[in-house]
Amino acid sequence: MRVPIKMSARLHIPELGPPIRVSISNSWTAKALRTQLALLKRESMFPKFERLPFELRRQIWYDFQDLEEARVVEVRWSKRNRRFFADTPVPALYHICHETRRIVKEYYDTMALTIGVTNTDPVPMMLPQRGWPVAQPSFTSQSCCLFRIYFNYDRDTLYLSSNHFENGDDDREGGMPLKMREFLSALNAHKKTSQNLRALAISGDHFDVDVVGSRISNMTALEYLYFVFGDNCCPREHFGAGRPLASAHKKIINFTNVNAPKLPTVRPPPMAPPIINIPGLGPRMCGIPIHLIPGYPHFNSRPGILAKMSEEKQRAVRIDELWRRYEEELFEYLEDMIATRMEGSRGFLPREDWDELETIAVEPIRR
Repeated sequence: MRVPIKMSARLHIPELGPPIRVSISNSWTAKALRTQLALLKRESMFPKFERLPFELRRQIWYDFQDLEEARVVEVRWSKRNRRFFADTPVPALYHICHETRRIVKEYYDTMALTIGVTNTDPVPMMLPQRGWPVAQPSFTSQSCCLFRIYFNYDRDTLYLSSNHFENGDDDREGGMPLKMREFLSALNAHKKTSQNLRALAISGDHFDVDVVGSRISNMTALEYLYFVFGDNCCPREHFGAGRPLASAHKKIINFTNVNAPKLPTVRPPPMAPPIINIPGLGPRMCGIPIHLIPGYPHFNSRPGILAKMSEEKQRAVRIDELWRRYEEELFEYLEDMIATRMEGSRGFLPREDWDELETIAVEPIRR
């Protein structure tokens, strides 16, 4: 005969506040503990929500959806599955009921792209008399893969990090991986996506104006182009050392702007005051010494000014210089592309007002 065991347990449910003590009188203590835990959680819910009027329930779902923050959807390439994917979860309302799924479809559209990819596979070959497989020179083949996510074109930002694409020695063109160029090409060719995408983020550490400029020409609604600097996620994949460790990847949360300090104006120092020989007094300096002239520190050279700053500020200055150079090169490329197409009558150019495009230098926030 099994003797009942009387004991008490201390439960801590964050939704209910401080820890509470519950009594358990059952030989199957684990089962009783799970039962009481389920009852306590049920008391913290609102089971009569389904009885509310449809209009009120709908308004509650809308208010909940309005509180959702804008997402950064990062596109990655899976070497094992040979496909593109995003680790951004599906919106929470999509998993509740048919009412919430209808609301989600009002906020999010389905971004579905068919992307042609180039596969580089090693040719297996056996060593003579030993039968050991070795990797021989690779061959290329073409295939297609489907990329599908829920995306809010008004609020979300699509992020393409060069660290999360194949980066072999023969895989780069202008510093950008092949898979990244293929995804950008499919994104630019897809009519619905190119005409609705408002925010795009790309790696600023490996930027090529020819690759990016030719692959955003159809994005008529693009308003923000983020240059992301200092993204060191998945370093093994970045350097082409194979598949990165699962613990090395951190999910991106948001971006933070790079605020570079304003450097003082660097001017050449004035000539030293002349030295004249005064009878009875000897050689004397005629004029005001340099260190007494207003703005004397500004006469220092640029390296001298940067040397007095902290490492963080020096890095922000270098990022700001790169961003401004990339911005100038990109707008020059887009203007030349517009002029070339107009002169050659090579078809209608979807967008001509590239002056409204805003570029921003940012750094990633990962957790």
